[in-house]
Amino acid sequence: MTFIVQVKILNKLASARASGKGGGSKVLTDLIEGLQEPAFAIELRLKINQFHPDLKEGSFREYGEDVLKQLEKSIGSDPSLHKAPVNHEGIRVSGFGGWFLLRLSLHDPVLPLNIEAPSNDDAVKLGHAVLAAVKDFGGLDTSALKKFVGAS
Repeated sequence: MTFIVQVKILNKLASARASGKGGGSKVLTDLIEGLQEPAFAIELRLKINQFHPDLKEGSFREYGEDVLKQLEKSIGSDPSLHKAPVNHEGIRVSGFGGWFLLRLSLHDPVLPLNIEAPSNDDAVKLGHAVLAAVKDFGGLDTSALKKFVGAS
């Protein structure tokens, strides 16, 4: 079960208890009934090289925010991808029957990328969308993503 789903379940459980509907295993069982695990899920960590000239003495945080802005801009021009209207962290995008979330780590110079999809092929399509959006960021190590999508 993904972290996001776990958080949603815990929030629903807390809401049920606060509204007087009770708590415990019955409420939890009712909440997760019918949920399915994705057929394919992966997490990749795109590291930011803090010593790369592209950072221009800026912080990894600023650089990561620039990456996210570029991703958001790129997604807006692809009709097969849809940015979630509410993003509490990073950029969450759905498409090809699945979704991805790219976010900036709070403390480390890394952008974790989570992808879930109904198949490996669909996950690779989502990975290609991310790779195309961030290809010009020389300070971002995309080697794990390139390996995943089969790009050189």
